[in-house]
Amino acid sequence: LYKNLVRSAFPRALQGSEPDGSAMEALTVHALTNPKALPKIVLYLEKIVSKKFARRELQQLQCAIKILHTLIQTCHLELRRFSENVVRVTKFLLRQVELPELYPLGCEIFIKFASYQDGANLTLVLSPFIDDIVRLSHDLQTRPDLRLSIREAGLKAMAVVVRLLDLSLAEHFAKLMPAILVNINVPTDADGEGLDRRVKEAASRLFRQGCQCLR
Repeated sequence: LYKNLVRSAFPRALQGSEPDGSAMEALTVHALTNPKALPKIVLYLEKIVSKKFARRELQQLQCAIKILHTLIQTCHLELRRFSENVVRVTKFLLRQVELPELYPLGCEIFIKFASYQDGANLTLVLSPFIDDIVRLSHDLQTRPDLRLSIREAGLKAMAVVVRLLDLSLAEHFAKLMPAILVNINVPTDADGEGLDRRVKEAASRLFRQGCQCLR
């Protein structure tokens, strides 16, 4: 049953990147009423991500990631049942190099996942991702729009790390600060209305936030 529900959540057209609304609702209801099925559901989704990635079906991959994002949000009280799967998928999305367009979605999964972690597990859960987030905040894609969107996503993820780790931040701040400073100094267009402006502002907020945590 759960496999049919997962498959039904995907749009029929390969070009579609949005989950089917009614099918997604049926999947989440099934997951909430059968929490023991969550590990199987997310493992199956993890396998779909690997398959779609191998075929370079970008839109279908985006849909799979959005389904996972919804399951994390809807079933967060049962997150411990499928957290290992989420960690594996997130690491894969952030560390693969063939489809950089997926980095922002990987950051969104990380942010959603991190927001439901409790204090006892924070450092253990977040620390393995810090190097990935720093790398994305330094991204050097040749396409300016892609580079800036990846940097913006990396900075958003970094802001979550700074906010949640707080007192544990000092040991990581030497890694974070260079990425923050690089983006504070990113050149902006004359109109100052685009991604470059948002990246610059996000980095400036992070700088202030980090300095407050270290006081």
